[in-house]
Amino acid sequence: MGAAGEAVYNKEFDRVVTRFGVQHTYTYDKNNYDDGQISVQKKQHLRIGRSRGKISTLQYSLGTGLKIFTTENNTESKTHLANNTVVTLLFPLAKKWNVNYALMYQPTMPTLSMLSPVTQSSNDRVFYTGNPSLKPSNWLYNRAWIRFNNNKGMTWSFWLKYGRTFNPMV
Repeated sequence: MGAAGEAVYNKEFDRVVTRFGVQHTYTYDKNNYDDGQISVQKKQHLRIGRSRGKISTLQYSLGTGLKIFTTENNTESKTHLANNTVVTLLFPLAKKWNVNYALMYQPTMPTLSMLSPVTQSSNDRVFYTGNPSLKPSNWLYNRAWIRFNNNKGMTWSFWLKYGRTFNPMV
């Protein structure tokens, strides 16, 4: 089950457009197992605000939000909060050339089967069980690229990217 809603206020300043408000996404999953165990997972994503604008020729965008992640089984419930931020920059170098940069800091939430203590089999020899103590990991992603566009349908790009996962689940 899932639902989404948005209540936003836009405000334009001289060179900045801001969006304040809440963009909310909610999902709910529930598994009933043959041995009587029940696992529930609730995910919420709240986007709090975004701002985009221009300083001289540099264009920027900044967005931030919060992910709330709750899991429950027959005996316990855990809630995790995680920041979700995205920053992008665009700078024109010369006619037809520009430089872009993106930074993303986002949580990766475990799936319900990764958290379930119930043993599941995939065949006669392989059995899986989750880890109820598993926590969300955080992903940091950076990408910088140079782009050339000749306005006749040909674009060249060269980019460098670096990503790192903190507290990986696997």
